[in-house]
Amino acid sequence: MIVEKVLVTGGCGLIGRHICSGLLKKGYEVIAVDIEESGYNVGKLHYSSVECSPTDKNTIAELFEQNKFDIVIHAACTVDNDMGPIVTEKQMSDSASVDKFIFRYAMTENIKKFVMLSTDQVYQFPKTREPIREDSDLKPISNYAVMKYKSEKAMVSEMQHHKEIIACIARFSPVYTLNFTENLVSKITDPKDGTLFVYGQGQYGFQFSAFITLWTSYCAS
Repeated sequence: MIVEKVLVTGGCGLIGRHICSGLLKKGYEVIAVDIEESGYNVGKLHYSSVECSPTDKNTIAELFEQNKFDIVIHAACTVDNDMGPIVTEKQMSDSASVDKFIFRYAMTENIKKFVMLSTDQVYQFPKTREPIREDSDLKPISNYAVMKYKSEKAMVSEMQHHKEIIACIARFSPVYTLNFTENLVSKITDPKDGTLFVYGQGQYGFQFSAFITLWTSYCAS
């Protein structure tokens, strides 16, 4: 049995480490690239990692030259989503440069599949509690969303020259942890009556106040 090799950029982050774990369970050989190793997958069969910045093009180029990757999953980003500080123009510029480099390098190395992680923040901000749908209007309003949307378009542009490659853009919802409880609560509070709900996230666009109230109470304890 031939084991396919996967490169996961941002493979030690909150989402990336679980992507790597899932791939390992499916029998893939995984190389994760990130600023630092999280330890989540260390010691698992067919897993290795390389520590480097997303902007370290030399190290990433060496990885492509030394390995024959079948699949690339691009989860790395020069900034986090709305959990952190406002995204600056320089960060947007750096991210665009990194993305274009990885798209070009990966697709000229004859990979079979390419997956890019984006954000559902590229959609227009929901005006109701109706869930976001594939045909919803695209109107990113934050620098982060604008940055990711430009990255999507850059990937599609590069794909025009490599139509034999199967590619996918996965738009994730923001991921919140205990450290960002207040951030989450502010986004799911209805300003009209103070109720809490989950809005516009796929099939979860419905009133969810009972669970959220219990969850936030737990986080505060």
